[in-house]
Amino acid sequence: RERAPAQWATIENNMSSALETIGEIDGDIPTLQRARQAAEAALTIWTREHAAASWANGQLTLGNALQRLGDKQDDKDLLLQAATAYQAALSEYPHE
Repeated sequence: RERAPAQWATIENNMSSALETIGEIDGDIPTLQRARQAAEAALTIWTREHAAASWANGQLTLGNALQRLGDKQDDKDLLLQAATAYQAALSEYPHE
């Protein structure tokens, strides 16, 4: 993380995507929780101020993990958090 933070964040983000898929296939909540944690970890490096496109991608990945987790746990709050993450990602890409 210290030697190559951008690459570390990319790996965390990709790991989140892989874990989200595994968690969805297996219906495994701990795996989906780990997917969420990995996406959140990437966002500690990818800030909007310093890496806007990566930050938006990380928000999308976080939204995906939260949506899957919310679906599996029937948790409206997690689904609202997913919508917030998706909205954050969209804010970096104006409709125009």
